[in-house]
Amino acid sequence: MEVFLSKNVGGTERTELLALQQRLQSKITVISPAIDMIELIAARGNTSLESAVSLTKAIRHDIQSLARRLEKAASAEELAHRGALSSKARAQNEIEIKLIISDIRRVLEKIEDAVPLMNLAITTSGARLSTTLPSTVSPSRLLQASTFLSACDTQYSIQPSRAVQVGPTFTLSMYMLFSGHIRNFDEENIRETTWKEVIHKARVKLRRVPMNVFADPSDRNSSNSDLPATARVDEYAYQILIVEDLDDGRVHNFEDNEAQPAPYEGIKLAGLREIIPVHQISKIFYADTGKMLNIGSEGEANSPVLLLKRDITAIPPRRMIDRNETMYSELGEEALVEETNEKQAARDEIQAQLDAQLNATQPEEEELSYFESLSERHIPAPWRLPPGLDPEWVAFEVYQEEDKDEDETDVDDEEEAGDAASHM
Repeated sequence: MEVFLSKNVGGTERTELLALQQRLQSKITVISPAIDMIELIAARGNTSLESAVSLTKAIRHDIQSLARRLEKAASAEELAHRGALSSKARAQNEIEIKLIISDIRRVLEKIEDAVPLMNLAITTSGARLSTTLPSTVSPSRLLQASTFLSACDTQYSIQPSRAVQVGPTFTLSMYMLFSGHIRNFDEENIRETTWKEVIHKARVKLRRVPMNVFADPSDRNSSNSDLPATARVDEYAYQILIVEDLDDGRVHNFEDNEAQPAPYEGIKLAGLREIIPVHQISKIFYADTGKMLNIGSEGEANSPVLLLKRDITAIPPRRMIDRNETMYSELGEEALVEETNEKQAARDEIQAQLDAQLNATQPEEEELSYFESLSERHIPAPWRLPPGLDPEWVAFEVYQEEDKDEDETDVDDEEEAGDAASHM
C-alpha cells in the first residue's frame, strides 16, 4: 500500500485519496501482526479460530488486490502526466480512481467491523496472541530454520528461475488413509483410523520454486511477464518434494515390462514421488509418538509424527488475487490496461534480458519445460501414489533404520543351532 497517486490526482480527490491511504496504511500496520498470529494459531490446530481465519483471509486478499489496482492506476497517471495516454483511457482511469477511493472506504469499514469479531473469536478460543515463543518451540531450532530460509533466499536471488532447496533433506516414513475412510476428521477421531504405510523410506525436501510453477496450464496468457519484477522478488512459492528411496533394506521386484527405478534428485533408486505445494497445507499437527495415531506396529520404537491436512483445491495466493480483480474488468478497464501494459512489457523485457545475462537462462521452451517438471502434473504415471488413497491427510514419521546387528545375531544363532544338530 505504499503506492500514492496524490501527485498526479488533482482537486478534492487528491486530498481525499491521500487521507484515505494514510488511514488505511496505519490500520494495516496495526492489524497485520494480529492477522498473521490468528492464521498461525489456526494452522497449528485450533479449530475454534477457523471462522476468524476466513475473515482475516478475506481482508488480506482485499488489501492485496487493492494494492495492485493502486499500482496500475499510478502507472496510468504517470503516462497521463506525460501525455502518453489516450483520452478514452484517461477517462477510464479517472473512473478507476473514484472506484479505488470507494473501495478504500469499503475496506476500512470492513476492518473496523472485523476487529471486534476477531477479538471475540480470540477470547472464546482461549488463544493468546503473544510474540513470546511457546515452551514447545526451541529458540535454537527457530534460529536454525531462519538461517536456512535466508540461505535459500540468497541462492534463489542468484538463480530465480531454478528450484532451491531449503535446509537439509529429511528421511521419513510416509503414511496415508484409504479413500474408504473419508469422513469429517478432527483431532479426536483421527486417532481411530488405520493408516497405510505408503513409502517406507522417503527423502523429503522443502524447496522454493518460481511463481510460474503454480500457473494455470489452461491459461495461456499466464506467464512470468504477468508479474512485475517487484512481485517476482517479494512473493514466495514453496513445495514439498517427496521421493521414495528403494534402498531401504526391503525387497522390491519389478517386471521387465514395468518402469524400472532410476536416479532422481540425488537418489540412486527412486520410486514413488509426490509434490505438495505449501499453500495447500491448511493445518499442521504434531505428536510425540506414532501410537497416538495408530501408526507403527507393536514393539517398534516410538517416533515423532507430523500430520498434515491438505486442501488439494486450494488456489495459489497470486491466482486468488487475480480472480478477485476480474470483477473490475467490466468497468472499462481494458482500455487502461492496454496502455499500461506497454510500459510494463518494456520493463519486463529489460528484466528478462538482465535475467538471461545473469543466469544464462535456457531458451523459453526449455524454461517452460523445466517449470512444468517442478509441478505434480509432471510426475510419470508409474511413479505416482497408488490409487485409492485419501490425499487430504498425510503423516510423516521419522524413518527407523533396521537393526543389522539383530539380523546378524539371528543368523549366527541359526548357524550355531545347525552345527549342534549335525554333531548330535
